[in-house]
Amino acid sequence: MDIVGCGLLGGFAAVPFLALHNPLGFATVLVGCIFGGLVYRFRSRDWPHDPSIPRRQLWYSALAVILPPGVLFLLAGPRGQGPGFIVIGLVIGVSVAVGILISGTRRLNATREAAEQSDGRESRT
Repeated sequence: MDIVGCGLLGGFAAVPFLALHNPLGFATVLVGCIFGGLVYRFRSRDWPHDPSIPRRQLWYSALAVILPPGVLFLLAGPRGQGPGFIVIGLVIGVSVAVGILISGTRRLNATREAAEQSDGRESRT
């Protein structure tokens, strides 16, 4: 929720820039998602590493890049404003994907035993 929430705040911050036709407004969403990923990484610094996260991060990032422009294109159609919406969807999707990748591999629900074994250490029993 940190990534999407901060990305949404970045989207709200983009409104004054985009109202003045300043392309810097597209960068505020990216900055917001990066900040959200860093906030999550800071919050999760004491949580155990989850060895299954890197593979899932790639899948979630790929979905984040593909779904928004695809859905916007289907809603807007190939004629009219469809191509413009694809660019907006790509900006949003890439921003969320970068935030996901920056967030790190620590998860609260990861079992400490699996995390310790994946680090190469022996589990303490």
